[in-house]
Amino acid sequence: GQLIPTQVPFLIAYRPYMGNWRFSWYVLHKSAEEKHAKLTTNCNPWVCEDGAWFYGLLGSWGKQGKTMMEFFDYALTSPLLGLPAYRPLIPVVEKLLEENGW
Repeated sequence: GQLIPTQVPFLIAYRPYMGNWRFSWYVLHKSAEEKHAKLTTNCNPWVCEDGAWFYGLLGSWGKQGKTMMEFFDYALTSPLLGLPAYRPLIPVVEKLLEENGW
């Protein structure tokens, strides 16, 4: 990100600003999803698809994990909303719902 700043936003590239977590939310319009799917990355930015791929490698041992990936966004987000740093997420999502008519 710091080598090619036009390709990676600074706050995502500079991890200490994010608590040094490899963690962020992406909000993409439905019309951009096909273009996003064409990106070549080391791992899928959509954690549900990345997790389903990983658990799929484990065969029958990974069945429960692969099934859970469909609900992972909720399982990850809901406990975080109690933390002060994540509370602004609710009004951001409400604004997106209002602006996009979802």
